[in-house]
Amino acid sequence: MRSERFRNVIEGLEGERIKYLNRQAEKQLPDQHEHTLQITSYGGCGTTLLYRFFSEHGVYTPPAVDDWYPWKHMLAPPPDDKVKEGFRAVYVYADPFNATLSVFRRGFQHELVRRMARDTSGWNTDWELGDFLSEGTDYFRLTEQYRKWTEAERSYPILLLKYESMWEYLPELMTYVGLPKATADSFPEKRPRSSSWQDEPEEVQEKLEAIYGDLHNEIWDAPEFRIV
Repeated sequence: MRSERFRNVIEGLEGERIKYLNRQAEKQLPDQHEHTLQITSYGGCGTTLLYRFFSEHGVYTPPAVDDWYPWKHMLAPPPDDKVKEGFRAVYVYADPFNATLSVFRRGFQHELVRRMARDTSGWNTDWELGDFLSEGTDYFRLTEQYRKWTEAERSYPILLLKYESMWEYLPELMTYVGLPKATADSFPEKRPRSSSWQDEPEEVQEKLEAIYGDLHNEIWDAPEFRIV
């Protein structure tokens, strides 16, 4: 009983810490976003790779994308009045089964909740993959983010790109962000994923299906490359 009360206290303190960090991060966001290219995903979709590549090639991406600025995992696209003329966005999505495995493999689950969930009640900072799956809840809000980005109505263009097919559209991607098509030749080669849901035990596959089965099917039926 004592250990249970202690755990509840710790979880409550962690929840307040996350709320505080979210408030501090939002205070740092400028009234007007200065960058002209934003790349967002729900994690496990090659976002960091794209940011580094485009930054190295002179495209004006957000500062400190690896810091607390929430550009990489923003829940919804920025409003029109927050961006400058010429702004465009890339929203990358992947099989949510593999994306979830990737997040846990890299130990990024707590950071993703911190950036995406806002309300962290019920989240346990000791959770690993099995604990998360047993809860059966989309704490990462992957489905919500996917809908907000793919159904958004904005005056600026949003490129919706399936991670698994990204390497097939590199010349078109370069053109979209304002680089010569030939820049695609220097893009890093595609590597096999370190995590594949097909290799997981049947119990893990069934629990992934229970949480993200609908999103998994929707994404695999979606176009691989489209601008909205």
